[in-house]
Amino acid sequence: VEQKNILSHELLSVSAIIHDIANPLTFIMGEKEKSKFRRRDEVMESLESITVQIDGARRRFNQKEKPEVIDIEDLIDEVIREFEFRSMADRVQIEKVISTYGISILGDKIRFRQIITNLVANSFDAVQRRKSKVIKIEFVCDNDVGTIIVSDNGTGIERGKRRDLFKLHSTTKVNGNGIGLFIARECARLLFDGDVRLLTSSSDGTSFSFSFSLNPLVR
Repeated sequence: VEQKNILSHELLSVSAIIHDIANPLTFIMGEKEKSKFRRRDEVMESLESITVQIDGARRRFNQKEKPEVIDIEDLIDEVIREFEFRSMADRVQIEKVISTYGISILGDKIRFRQIITNLVANSFDAVQRRKSKVIKIEFVCDNDVGTIIVSDNGTGIERGKRRDLFKLHSTTKVNGNGIGLFIARECARLLFDGDVRLLTSSSDGTSFSFSFSLNPLVR
């Protein structure tokens, strides 16, 4: 069982590297097509984003799974800052709702952040056809379980595609690789005693949840 878990972690790491590098590259290519890069500093900022993603992927692959203190609200703020340029470029409003403050846990901070980043990136893709684009990141607690809910006002996921969302290589995107949600769910289950689920999806938008154990809770 231990060897199986080690192998699962390594496979997730390799897949994560591919996914994390592909995400910013896909965004930049899309921006090129839409001719939004009109200033050299904007291009450089996006290239810097790729460098950060690659470095993070490299560190994740080499990391020895040492648990870190994860301040939930601070980490959500980090993710929002990571998408700051894209939110301005695409005119997306990101809202943050925290129901319980001062919650920290011990765990793999890089992978925890990766799960949230994946869900937010998917929401950015989902709202592209909307004139008014809104993404909400909410954190709630229920006893010993924490939940981060990422919602958007996008066009929703087709009913026929919802069942296979978390299967490897299943994607709803034209240029998707179908590994993002698979990695997110596997990381949540293997590393945080939690899960990633599709809560709702309709023509008014979509909501995903990332639930995780609050044990060990850092006080």
